[in-house]
Amino acid sequence: MPATLPDQSENGRRETSHERLDRNLEELTGELRVIVTGVASELFGVLPGVLTVLGAAVPFALLWFVLPLRRRHMLESSGEPY
Repeated sequence: MPATLPDQSENGRRETSHERLDRNLEELTGELRVIVTGVASELFGVLPGVLTVLGAAVPFALLWFVLPLRRRHMLESSGEPY
């Protein structure tokens, strides 16, 4: 995949398209975390709000961290480059 050169976006930042997508994803997940916590806490109280966040965080952590490590281990054991 060829490297993309930084370009000037509408907001004046010099970043590649990948950097812009990464920044936008980071901002969106941060906002989602705040919204989920706030809505659950407002509707049901603090304890159910915390449990809701933990219930969402555990599957996310499994998908985000554990599965790539498992895949890497499987590739290393088969001798294929990763």
